[in-house]
Amino acid sequence: MNDLIVGAERSAVVREAASWFGTAFHHRGRIKVARDPSGVVIDRGGVDCAQSVYLIYRAALPRRVPEIAAADRPYAFQWNLNKATAGEEGYLTAVLDHAREIALAQVGAGDLALFRVGLAWAHGAIVMPPGWPAIAHANIDAGLFMLDRADEGRLGRCKVRCFTLWP
Repeated sequence: MNDLIVGAERSAVVREAASWFGTAFHHRGRIKVARDPSGVVIDRGGVDCAQSVYLIYRAALPRRVPEIAAADRPYAFQWNLNKATAGEEGYLTAVLDHAREIALAQVGAGDLALFRVGLAWAHGAIVMPPGWPAIAHANIDAGLFMLDRADEGRLGRCKVRCFTLWP
């Protein structure tokens, strides 16, 4: 895959992620914020971190990111705090099926960061320009999908693993 295609795909992911800014946090939600032509929010929608990551990559890269049946599978709120459900590492397993792990030093805009929250790799975010530690994610504390920093607040204390969809 040439650099122009990779650059265009990364830009598509970043644009799609930015279009979700302001969407309300909602467990298992899958509805993007709606705005009128002037940009005023008319419906806050709702999304969580797992659904947002999946929906953003799927919308930006429909030929590369297939429909994933596991995305529709129910999961309990705070599944990552229960030994029985956290041990499955379902989120990490789904990511590894579609992306490869990379070192933090290699991360670029459009790549994926997973954070260890509780007992599992349970929080996903998309790296945004200008690059790490800028991320877009569904922030449960703020109650919305937003641009944030991965090196501050609660996430700044979490272990992180990074993944890419590109060679």
